[in-house]
Amino acid sequence: MDERKGRRLAAREGVPVIGLLGVVLLARHNRTIPSAHALTERLQQEAGMYLAKHIKKAALISVGE
Repeated sequence: MDERKGRRLAAREGVPVIGLLGVVLLARHNRTIPSAHALTERLQQEAGMYLAKHIKKAALISVGE
């Protein structure tokens, strides 16, 4: 599926779109994972996920890391 098309459709249908970083933060908030920092590092190194430094820093602060 084209991710952009999926996001647009979800938005039109009123479904919240949070993205991968949002899923990681939600998992950390719910204590499903022990560390959002560790997982974002792995996603960046092993899966090629790109996060601007200021976005990553703000995201990790939001979950107390």
